[in-house]
Amino acid sequence: MTLYELSMEYIRSADLLWGRISALEREKKEEPDELRRNLLEGRIRPLRAMYRETRAVARHLKNYYAKFTPRRDKAPSLGIKSLYPMDHRRRK
Repeated sequence: MTLYELSMEYIRSADLLWGRISALEREKKEEPDELRRNLLEGRIRPLRAMYRETRAVARHLKNYYAKFTPRRDKAPSLGIKSLYPMDHRRRK
């Protein structure tokens, strides 16, 4: 399994978590009892944290190898020795 494939698994897990969060929030909105709404919020809160962490890991894994590949839009064109218009060390 590649890191990209693993990131897809994390995305699927995040989607499942989001579905469960949405279902619990709908249930919470329809609940007339204040105590029961507080209990539902107590169940939702850790799921939200898990969702955020799962999405962050998925993004990290999906783009893991991007930092090792050169970006064509940042490469200097032929004849230019620096990405900057003037090298700051040569100022006088």
